[in-house]
Amino acid sequence: MEVVTASMQHTQETIRLLSKMQYNIFCFGKKAVQILCGLILILIGLFGQGVVSTVLALFAGCWLCMNTDVPAKMRAGKVIESMKGHFPFTQYDFDKKFFTLSAGDSKERIPYSSLIRLVEDNRYLYLYISKLSAYMVDKSTAKPDIDMLMHRVSDGSDLKWTRPASLFSFGLRT
Repeated sequence: MEVVTASMQHTQETIRLLSKMQYNIFCFGKKAVQILCGLILILIGLFGQGVVSTVLALFAGCWLCMNTDVPAKMRAGKVIESMKGHFPFTQYDFDKKFFTLSAGDSKERIPYSSLIRLVEDNRYLYLYISKLSAYMVDKSTAKPDIDMLMHRVSDGSDLKWTRPASLFSFGLRT
């Protein structure tokens, strides 16, 4: 059986993207409630009486609707600051029952059974081992090809690949 390989070179942009993706997947309900509260405040501001209360309601409603990613941005900022410009490069080897990641001198073997969610976007794969921790893989680095990598991980973990959540795909399960 052939080993499938891939890698990931993190940058400030990928750290921000990973943090935002994590927040969107596991805190999407909070984000939707925040937007709903913001819209209610905007409606109160539009149809309310009294200049001060309408202005405050409009301001608060707009602020809530426009700042849904603040927790993700703050978390990413802390991670980026802690790295002090030294962003990790990770090499992945995907076998039948586990994958191995190598970063610097360290190697770690992760069984597919420890994965809780698989997410893909246009450029990256996200392998979640908890609500706060994920491995990010650059799809363009997959060898021999990305389809083989995705099938290997999906078969090994018994999970299906999903796309990131959006307001249009929001449901009770989300």
